[in-house]
Amino acid sequence: MVYRYNLMLVEISTSMKTGFLYKTEHDTSNPEIHNLNITKKEIVNNTTILYLDVKKSFEINNETLDFKSLFDNLKCNLCKKKLNIESINKLPSDGWEELIDFWSCHASEFKTMLELKMKPRKNGILVSDFYFISYQKKLCCRLFETEKVYYNIIFENKKCQMLLYMFLSKYFVHNNSFLFSHENDVYEIKLFDRVYVLEDNCLHPALKIGFNVSKKLYKKNESMNNFFCNLLYLEVIKNNMNVNLVGYNLSFIVKR
Repeated sequence: MVYRYNLMLVEISTSMKTGFLYKTEHDTSNPEIHNLNITKKEIVNNTTILYLDVKKSFEINNETLDFKSLFDNLKCNLCKKKLNIESINKLPSDGWEELIDFWSCHASEFKTMLELKMKPRKNGILVSDFYFISYQKKLCCRLFETEKVYYNIIFENKKCQMLLYMFLSKYFVHNNSFLFSHENDVYEIKLFDRVYVLEDNCLHPALKIGFNVSKKLYKKNESMNNFFCNLLYLEVIKNNMNVNLVGYNLSFIVKR
């Protein structure tokens, strides 16, 4: 498979003292515009890697999202009617049944809970990482035909990208590998580090990752629909540096 990759990307460590500039042979821009001191140069697979000594401070993008603010004054993008949402509650994480079973030492103490169906309060919603469940199927002019309403139906791409970054950032706190599918392939993502990516003189938090086509046994993530799988794939491919790192293609997932 041929991966497309970015022309230039600047990685800055969380210490703000060192970094790397990845520059392909097709890029004609001048790296000196970032006022970064270059200490070493290396070429890997037609990608120039410049080792950086950071002498300048940059503004940091600290924009955050929380689920409740996402639904404040939310309007339908078709009829422009404000959605009548009075309460917002978080759904338990996927796999909570296994966690409860493990916590109770497999004594089936909470077995009856598995038979219960979670239901939102009247005029309320239950929110997950990529979808919500509504008390009523019709919130405005739309009649949602499925129980799960994925965020890409009601949010623009920028918010969806932020939600994807938030999910992965939280996921990699306790895990170092994530599997997802795109078209007919399964991809594995491994977290290498948490860094910043410099864009327009602003530092954006980013996950420095490795990715590859995987042959590992894959169980579909039911909370993540095809839209978010495709969004993740495009982000990983867009920031592919064409550099192999311990058997994985180096890329970045950037908070924007």
